[in-house]
Amino acid sequence: MDLKQAHELALSLMTEHGLIAGGWLLRWGNGRRQFGVCEIKHTRNRRTGKTTTTRTIRLSRHLALLNTDAEVRDTILHEIAHALAGTKHGHDEVWKQTCRRIGANPRRLMDDTVHTPAARYQLTCPSCRKVLANRHRVMRESHLRRAYCRWCGPDTMGKLLMTDTMQP
Repeated sequence: MDLKQAHELALSLMTEHGLIAGGWLLRWGNGRRQFGVCEIKHTRNRRTGKTTTTRTIRLSRHLALLNTDAEVRDTILHEIAHALAGTKHGHDEVWKQTCRRIGANPRRLMDDTVHTPAARYQLTCPSCRKVLANRHRVMRESHLRRAYCRWCGPDTMGKLLMTDTMQP
């Protein structure tokens, strides 16, 4: 789905369920593993002491571009259900009932039908040659020094290889 269509769909669904009138915002994020998030942030002004609340539904532009209209719609409805049920409910029964009521699939995580971008980096053990992790970002040097292969043991600590899969 293209981003303009996804944006229009999200705004229409948010309007239909009263979120726009309630002050909710729609934002795009750069996540590659999290399709959507519903967040409420309270910010206190140090000078005046006044607290402002920002209510936002954030969608991943990368995942929206890679997936079908149905998956994007279901993700938007998933996040709208969080907003309607209240973020304190997480993925409990109240949230599931809200999902069913508005037409969303009440599942917590994306299933195998959702397309995700290929990871750029791989963490590999030099001893057994197993790929231990696929990552979108380079691991911090301090974390890489402490990481080891769980099959080969602590002897591999600090010896794991982080390779860029996009380089020829």
